[in-house]
Amino acid sequence: KIFPCLLDPEYLLSLIVSLIYSFKIFPVKILLMKLIPAVKALVLDGDKALILRKWSGKIDLPGGKLKQDECDIVKELMREVQEETNIDIDIVKRIIDMITIAVTDEGEIVASVYLCKYKGGEIKLSREHTDFMWTPISEINNDYPRWIQEAVAKVS
Repeated sequence: KIFPCLLDPEYLLSLIVSLIYSFKIFPVKILLMKLIPAVKALVLDGDKALILRKWSGKIDLPGGKLKQDECDIVKELMREVQEETNIDIDIVKRIIDMITIAVTDEGEIVASVYLCKYKGGEIKLSREHTDFMWTPISEINNDYPRWIQEAVAKVS
């Protein structure tokens, strides 16, 4: 099955650009890896970003893999943020078209990252995460995953 989102010209263009960029650096990996589309939210409350911690200890942002039948990326992102954190957000804009956020046995997870503003609600984490913190964006440094650093750099 094909992801309906791949029929969206803007989404398809950003995916092609990402593939070309990745191909120059990792030609064999791209030929062998399955790409898994995802969407992530950089949620800001003032100058603080919502950072989540997974059970594995890895640092994360709200969001997740896109389902094959889901083509409305904005709707999917809002659903993921609500499921994972129980908060309401306003989506401001897409700040990263496609970036690798993880490589797993399933394939390479590539995400679009959106800048979002915290609207309200008390954070209640899903079972997917163990902890959260509101971190000043000025403190997001090399201890954080590269893709989170790049997202923060787009809004700093």
